[in-house]
Amino acid sequence: MPVPRRLLPILAVAACTLAAEPAAAAVPYTPCQDEAGFECGTVPVPLDWSGATPGTLSLHVRRARATTGVAAVSAVVPLAGGPGQAASPFATAFQSYLTAGLGTRDLLVYDQRGTGRSAPLRCGALSRQGLSESQQVRQCAEQLGSARGYFRTAESVADIEALRIAGGYEQLVLYGVSYGTKVALAYAAAYPQRVEALILDSALTIDGPDVLRRSTFASVSRVLRELCSGSACRGLRQSVTRILSRTARKLAKGRVKGRVTAPDGSRVT
Repeated sequence: MPVPRRLLPILAVAACTLAAEPAAAAVPYTPCQDEAGFECGTVPVPLDWSGATPGTLSLHVRRARATTGVAAVSAVVPLAGGPGQAASPFATAFQSYLTAGLGTRDLLVYDQRGTGRSAPLRCGALSRQGLSESQQVRQCAEQLGSARGYFRTAESVADIEALRIAGGYEQLVLYGVSYGTKVALAYAAAYPQRVEALILDSALTIDGPDVLRRSTFASVSRVLRELCSGSACRGLRQSVTRILSRTARKLAKGRVKGRVTAPDGSRVT
């Protein structure tokens, strides 16, 4: 069966990684100074996994050991969203959410390349006043230079495999949130034998989000019913879904004027 075109870049990086898979090397962890119960370390990885462009960067990693006290052969790896969100600031929160799965597994929280403490990408143009969005993007691309081409999902997939090897784990449980689900699915496509389980929250397909947001619209009625369960929407004379439908029809005909509550609590027209 032919390989889907969308998987070719991921599988190409995977092939390069497997061809030059490094021997497992212990990560030099030390207790995190800003977070109790976690050890901090760095894992060096190539900027370009194909090897064509020289350079390396360091991935910031935080580890909480398995609660059983036995050396873990599996780890739970949370993947933050964005793309662009660092995971390490939420290490304690992830530990709380995922407690049920951490008995025999380590928790491995890392900032994906270009975020947090893993060679973060910064562009002054994005906060420069008087520039259009297209100008900001162009200037940011010029500022980052050719290195900007190595901060993609495919590189994150190879980075996760490097983390697995460096940690000496046989398999990983990937917990993805939003964009993190795309990375998790891409890793599973490239290294299915290394995936113990996938947990996908606010899932994106491996091709990325649907530009028409059809799955979001399909879920609106269900979500509104859940939000209004019990007495949460007491005082409304009609169902929230009916109000939303009527408002959408009005907006389709033109602008709608009314009173709304601003973020500071004030009422404005």
